[in-house]
Amino acid sequence: MLDRAALSALLSDLIRARSPDPPGDEAEICAVLADRLRGLGFAPEVEEFAPRRFNLLVRLKGAGARAGLVFSAHMDTLPAGDPAGWRRDPFSGEDDGARLHGRGACDMKSGLAALISALTALRDSPPPGDVTLAVTGGESANLIGARRLVETGALAGHGAILVGEPTSLDLVTATTSALWLRAEARGTVGHGSDGANAAGGAGGPAVNAIVALARALDGLETALPDATHPLLGGATLNIGRIEGGSAINLMPDRCAADLDLRLPPGVTAKAAEAALAARLGPGIRLTRLDWKPAQETAPDAPLARACLAAASRARGAAAVPRGARYFTDACILAPAFGLETATLGPGRLGGSGEADESVVLADVATAARIYAETARAWSP
Repeated sequence: MLDRAALSALLSDLIRARSPDPPGDEAEICAVLADRLRGLGFAPEVEEFAPRRFNLLVRLKGAGARAGLVFSAHMDTLPAGDPAGWRRDPFSGEDDGARLHGRGACDMKSGLAALISALTALRDSPPPGDVTLAVTGGESANLIGARRLVETGALAGHGAILVGEPTSLDLVTATTSALWLRAEARGTVGHGSDGANAAGGAGGPAVNAIVALARALDGLETALPDATHPLLGGATLNIGRIEGGSAINLMPDRCAADLDLRLPPGVTAKAAEAALAARLGPGIRLTRLDWKPAQETAPDAPLARACLAAASRARGAAAVPRGARYFTDACILAPAFGLETATLGPGRLGGSGEADESVVLADVATAARIYAETARAWSP
């Protein structure tokens, strides 16, 4: 297990290696990560699966008494945004004595550092089965690194996956699905002086696509399926991006908005699409951009049970199952390889993407102990 100084140094190095997605580029952080792992005595396997997009694996042999366990993490982060909105340099990796600061400190470079620390402890006392650290690129957007691991069959023979995403050291047993859609309105070109700011308004035949889409999107969240989940609540909708028009004095003939729906387990993409399409009406085209399925594990499943026990001992208080409204690599890897899933990490649940992102360093060390104990105790 890494001591405090080594853990702080590792996490600081990872934060200083910028890896925001977009634009999506893991070259620097993957090089730093591979170098630090070699310095710890591991032999990382690195693949550049697309230009400047990387996956990294470390395989630790166990005693062969059970199926392998995947330690799952990703290298990319959300963008930092305007540095003026931060009290510190977003990429300083500063350790203030209690917390370590910077983009990725919470989501999820702290979880990655903790998994590496656990791996060093497991190397000195091999677990019952193999443990593979699987670190992906491109998780934050379209899980492209995880999809590549499926293509190559890199995790065949494993039985479970432990994800280090932020959970406040509680066990997440349920996550929402993410359905990404594009809503598009079409209009007709006309001079901007021709009409009112209305679709089919007083200015004649020209139709303002921006206004048409804005009107269609107003109140769209009321069309979401009304299913709820005890740990996750109901469905949500975020309009994350909108574009339309080419000149201020020209009536826009196209406008598109990208929608991010988070749906509880049991709500299908098809059902949500049908509900929104009915509300938008025939004048709006709805296209699916991506679908990341929900995940749910019973709290008494073997990996979840081992995680809860280890977390309760490490924290000195009972850990409880929780839900998280995010997706992880497990939503691609678990169904592809038949893996039992659990998610637990040192970052604060709900802290992803915030300005002034940070993590309590003691929680990173606690997570490492939980991971190592879980890897030794889990039995399918």
